[in-house]
Amino acid sequence: MDDDLRDLERHAQDLAARRGFTYTVLSTDAGDVIGCVYIYPPRGHGPGGSAESPRHASVRSWVRADRAALDPVLHDAVLAIMP
Repeated sequence: MDDDLRDLERHAQDLAARRGFTYTVLSTDAGDVIGCVYIYPPRGHGPGGSAESPRHASVRSWVRADRAALDPVLHDAVLAIMP
């Protein structure tokens, strides 16, 4: 639980500093947490960009093992909203 708390604190700090964004994926029926989506700059790159160096993001996600069938659904949903 301590590791989870540290992760949540780090994600909150990243959001406040606009360094990265973490989203919880909830089930539509019961509102249970079934996964997460993480959007961060690629490793070795800071946030932002310029005309010569456009913005890029590294997007990762996971779903619980008991919801593994939703992994491709989540993947496709994220791709649909990314420019």
